[in-house]
Amino acid sequence: MSNVILNKNKSNGFYETIQREMRLNNYSHKTIKSYLSCLRNFVKYFHPKHPSDISNDEIKKYLIYIIEKKNWQASTINQMFNVIRFLYVELYKIPFIIESIPRTKKQKKLPDILSQDEVIRIFNAVDNLKLCSS
Repeated sequence: MSNVILNKNKSNGFYETIQREMRLNNYSHKTIKSYLSCLRNFVKYFHPKHPSDISNDEIKKYLIYIIEKKNWQASTINQMFNVIRFLYVELYKIPFIIESIPRTKKQKKLPDILSQDEVIRIFNAVDNLKLCSS
């Protein structure tokens, strides 16, 4: 465990350490940026408690909070789950008990289908119709 992560008085050192560890694990710049944003929300929720002092039950309650109260999208919730897992498993080397929580699934949205009238209007709007010969 890194001494900087355990330093509960330096929040900047905490985020810098996380960022450095993600770079060492070859995370993309976009992933690092979004993970740090998620992590800031997580830390802010538990403030003034340091992440190393948060219990598994508290983490479960937080995940339920963002699902039910914040109504976040499935992809954002899964990203939060991943960053929490990274923090506790990869950095703190703490078994991740909340793995038993099922991941939220993206809602399947049916594609928009044009009505027959809409398709006819599209074809009628074309000025230079090309004919194919066989």
